[in-house]
Amino acid sequence: MADSRRISSDTAFFLSLCNATLNSLANYYQAMEDRLSEMKDGDCRRIMQQLETLRLSSKDEYLAEYDVAMQQHDAVFNMLFTNFFRFSYVVLLALVLEDWMGKLCRAAFEIRNLTAKPPVPKGNTIGRYRSYLKGKAKITVSDDLWENARDLYIVRNCIVHDSGNVSRSRYRSRIEDLRLRTHGLEISNGSRDSDALLPLYLQDHMLLLQPIFCETATANVKKLFNELCARIPLNEFQFQFTDGRTEK
Repeated sequence: MADSRRISSDTAFFLSLCNATLNSLANYYQAMEDRLSEMKDGDCRRIMQQLETLRLSSKDEYLAEYDVAMQQHDAVFNMLFTNFFRFSYVVLLALVLEDWMGKLCRAAFEIRNLTAKPPVPKGNTIGRYRSYLKGKAKITVSDDLWENARDLYIVRNCIVHDSGNVSRSRYRSRIEDLRLRTHGLEISNGSRDSDALLPLYLQDHMLLLQPIFCETATANVKKLFNELCARIPLNEFQFQFTDGRTEK
């Protein structure tokens, strides 16, 4: 199929560039989680050093100062920094998914010699790309892979449009369902039983994301692309098949 239409450089190198992007994204996530952990440990050491310099005369005074310091520590490192970062990562992951899905549709258009061009990304972007790949390109993968992508967008939309407050989200019922079947996604003061103590200063109905959620979401995106690439198919192409242009 590839030799009936000269393909662009974007298509020729799609597989390697997409994998490199997603692997770099996963590495970035892990590096930032590690850095946050280092910062958290460093702040604990700072607290202990400051308490030592106070030379408090009684154990009760020491514990009182320790409790105040650790409440501030928990507010910053167990909620604010971690949730800010994980919220931003989910938004970034959704943007990468959308961008590369558009490139994949253009690659399918070229490789499969399709007449219908890929849709313009606007509103329910992933749904539009899915319909194009299934309807026009005749490419199908497991519905679960697409549902995972849709779930990522549901969480992303709650973060972007509702600042992570589930009670204000138009997708509240879907997020509640997602919480019940997804590891690492919690809602403050939610009904799910949990051994983890939620911070008292956190307002109700807020998304709480754990590392396993971000890691699984990244793995799901990679699996979706791998499955689609295998079915187009997108392999390593020879240079003589490329024309040096990018399909618009």
